[in-house]
Amino acid sequence: LGTIMDMQEPLGKKILVVLNECHFANDYMVSVLREIADKKYTLPIILEVDSKSYGNSIKGHPSFESISETVMIRAPKPDQIVKMMKNTSVALGKKLEVKITDDVFPALVDVAPDYRRDMDEPRRSLTLLEDFMIKQHRSSNGKQVTPKRVDLYKFVAEQANLPVIPQNEQEFAEFMSGVKVRMKQRLVGQDHMIEGVIDQFVAALTSRSRQHSVALMLGPTGVGKSLIGEILAEEFYGDKARFLELDMTQYKHTHELSNLFGASNGLVSSDKEKGALCDFFDGAGRGGGIVVMNEIEEMSTEALTRFMEVFDNGEFRGGDGKV
Repeated sequence: LGTIMDMQEPLGKKILVVLNECHFANDYMVSVLREIADKKYTLPIILEVDSKSYGNSIKGHPSFESISETVMIRAPKPDQIVKMMKNTSVALGKKLEVKITDDVFPALVDVAPDYRRDMDEPRRSLTLLEDFMIKQHRSSNGKQVTPKRVDLYKFVAEQANLPVIPQNEQEFAEFMSGVKVRMKQRLVGQDHMIEGVIDQFVAALTSRSRQHSVALMLGPTGVGKSLIGEILAEEFYGDKARFLELDMTQYKHTHELSNLFGASNGLVSSDKEKGALCDFFDGAGRGGGIVVMNEIEEMSTEALTRFMEVFDNGEFRGGDGKV
């Protein structure tokens, strides 16, 4: 901060400093902010805080509240995001010779969560717009192009390493029908289970409010409960590596949860041991995957409570603080 402050004089301008992820602020950070408030540093500063974590982090801290003014920023509505993208596309389109038509903008908003789940709106839709336009420019051989929605769907599917995305409704329906046929050929005698799991999987992926599927499979050992998850990962995602099998007998005690979700943020091992689930979704399962939990009756009550939140929301916060 001192270096940045010294840069202001030769520039002849104020430098605006933006501090991200301030819900992780510790006592030392608050003391630095206190110095800023006491005008030791003459810098304008914006602190960005995750609203979900705000109430459990810096909110209510006497030092923080005395040096700042809280401004809540709500997520923009889809029509507002479309308006922002239209403004961005005009300038970018002239440079790249790519024209985005009005019917493509709502589709961009619709598929953006599948493209960048690690971002919030409007950033992820704007990022998708720019990446899509750049890709179209590079594929146009210097000619002006006007991509269609199907081009967008193919682009997002390629980036997510998927054969097809649900928004491409006709191709998706045909593809999933083929998946059913192939799975029944590989797992003989379990047609009813395949039908139920696939139908639920498709319903979840095509839902606008819930894009994760949870299925409870009951039956004796060796009938194919785990195999159906492995085959689904291979058929839908095209890669067995996007399948994770967990033996829940290894999580009978509360302290063993860190092996799944990672150590709590702030512990010495939190940045080294992310846990099996975090490792999977940061690695092979990034963008989606299939998780099968065996022997769920053996896991601890605390583990079940944690997973009930995952089942409900389709997301979890790892020990590193990331969702």
